[in-house]
This record gives sequence, C-alpha cells and structure tokens, in this order.
Amino acid sequence: MRASDWTSGLQQAVRTRDSHLLHSLLTAFPQFDFGSLSAELAATSSWTSFVPAEYASVAVAYAGFLHADEMALHPQFVRVFTAFTAQNVFCDEWQMQALRLLCADLASLALANKDTDARTAQSVTALDTLSRLSSIFNVEINRDRERMGVRGCCFFIPINHQFRICFALNELTRCPKIIEQVDKVLEFMSPSDFPPQDLVAYNYYLGRLRLINHEFEDADKSLTIAWKECPDGYIVHKRKILLYLIPVRLVLGKPPSPDLLLQYNLFNMYGELIVSASTGNFADYDYHVMQRRNWFVRYKLFGVMKHRLKVSMFRNLLKQVWAGLEFPRTIPFEHFAAACRFAGLRDFSNEDSECICQSLVDLGYVKGYINHDRRFLVLLKNNQFPSMYSIVQ
Repeated sequence: MRASDWTSGLQQAVRTRDSHLLHSLLTAFPQFDFGSLSAELAATSSWTSFVPAEYASVAVAYAGFLHADEMALHPQFVRVFTAFTAQNVFCDEWQMQALRLLCADLASLALANKDTDARTAQSVTALDTLSRLSSIFNVEINRDRERMGVRGCCFFIPINHQFRICFALNELTRCPKIIEQVDKVLEFMSPSDFPPQDLVAYNYYLGRLRLINHEFEDADKSLTIAWKECPDGYIVHKRKILLYLIPVRLVLGKPPSPDLLLQYNLFNMYGELIVSASTGNFADYDYHVMQRRNWFVRYKLFGVMKHRLKVSMFRNLLKQVWAGLEFPRTIPFEHFAAACRFAGLRDFSNEDSECICQSLVDLGYVKGYINHDRRFLVLLKNNQFPSMYSIVQ
C-alpha cells in the first residue's frame, strides 16, 4: 500500500464517518503489506495539506507505530490511541464505534506479548491509559448531566477493557477502584443513559468478580442483568454469561432447565452435575466435578463447584429422605445420617446430621425446628422445603 492510498483512505473514513474503515487503517494488527508506507508516513511534512487537519496527529502517531520495532509497538500504539481520544471534535457516534475497536486493539496488543514481564508491563500501561480516559469521560458527564453527549456515553468502553485486562492477568486488586468510579457515576445517571452493550459487558465482568469473591446474591443480580439485556441473537455472548450464571444459580438452589443447557451446548458440562446435586448424591457429584477439573480451573470455577454447593445438596438430600419416609412430620437424625453416608459421606455421624439440620433451619431452607432431646427434626405442616432461591432474594 502506498502512502497516498493510505492517506486518501483515512480522509475518506473521516469524511464519510466510517468507523470500521478508520479502524482498519489504524489497527494494531495490520493484515496488509505496508512496504515503504511507514517510512513515507513518518515524515510529518506529508500532513501539511491533510484534510481534516485534526486527524493529522493521529496519522503521524500511527506512522510511528508502523515504523517501530517489536519492543516499541505497544508504547507507540498508546500514542495513536491518545492522539485519537484527545481530539476536540470527538463527539459523534461513529467515533464512539471507532473507539470501541481501538480500545479492543490496545488491550489485545498488550496481552499478545508472549514474554510474561513485557506482557505485564504493557498491560499496566494500557490499564493506566484506559483509566485516564474513563476519568476524562467522567468529567464530561459531570460537566453537563442533562446533555451528556457522546463522550459521556463512551464512559463504559474503557471501563470494560480495564476489566478485560485485569481478568486476563488475574490482577483483580484494581477492580474495586474501577467499580467505585462506576458507582459514583450511577449515583446521578441512569443505566439507560448508556449503550446497552456496554452495560451487558460491565455486568458480565462485575458478576464474574462477585462470583470469585463468593458474593453469590450480588453475582446473580449482575449476571442476570447481563443475561436479560443481551439480545438472543448473540449466542456466543449469552453462552459466556451462562457459563458463570449457572454455578451461581446452583449455589442459590435454582438450577437451569435441561433445554437451556442443550440450547447453549452446556449439557455435557453441567447436566450430570445438576442431576447429582439435585438428589444430594455427593459421591457422583464429586466424581463428575473431578472429571471436569481442568475445564473448571480454566474458568476459575473449580473452588465454587467443588465446595460451595454443599448446603443446597444437603437440603436436597434431606428432602429426598423426607419423601422416602412418605412425608412424615419428623425426621430422625440417624435416618438423615445414614442417607448421607450412603450418598458418599462415609464418616457422617448423627451429630453431624443434627448440625446440618440446625443450619438448614437457621438459614430458612427448611421450615421447622430441632427437638434435641428426642434427636429429630420437626417439620411444619406446610411449605416444609421452600425454594432456596426465593429465600435468598
């Protein structure tokens, strides 16, 4: 590609407000042979007649990016990114779409480095750059809340890519500050003021973070928002959300339907686990979890799936015992203990049974009370096993 062709392409992109063409000419991952383009573009005198002139600084920075060696690629692309976002004319919808693509490139270029130290350093630089940009947009929002403008609407774009980098590096200590910045904005702005896709992405990352922190009720709220607001046609995105929403719902006692698992190709991963958990079969459940260990570790779900479903499984098993005894008003601790041992908990004692029953009653997952003298659980006449999900909500 010749410099004149690239220049005319950039001018066309700006004049026609074509965000995708602009991105293709400013991408961090060029797919075509530039030849001598970088050398030609490096001469700033080439831009004296460039129209529109406000994009000359962007073009010059990109010329430097093309001319940079491998170690300097990311710093130079940061300059391209900064030149693009610093423009006073940055106020139209098409520029917001271009910003989405450039943010994605900035994060991807930082994470693409195979050298661990360089990858971390570049990612920190990208995080700082994105953080400054979100602060600028925050100022724009505060300046005129009634007429927020495109700059304000862009607020969540750098926010979400900060999350993306933090999760890729497993550097989640930065996330509370990101969330704090968002919370301050949402104190006086409605979520509906921002593009829906940005809110879907934000709630997806927020839900994942809360899941990692074992804040299951909050994780459920965020991931449910992401799931409901994500259009049905975006199958890949909905499946990503569902990957994390399913474990949350399992902990809270509301498993998904088999049809939903089949629709999003997740039945092989979760189907057998859900059956085992719903019947309180601890031995089968542990077996299926260990079979999928590598997959759960990859998605940072192993700890949750291994340890955090036990409360709901004890409740489900107690309900199975109740049904097997033909729905009596009382369940002896020894019967429940025997069922737990049969389900795979070999050393489960009558005292353990009493403790579990007491905990389930205290949590509200079982309606009744403990008769310690006679060593059995006394159930109420109605609604003995209410929905766990209705309790936590």
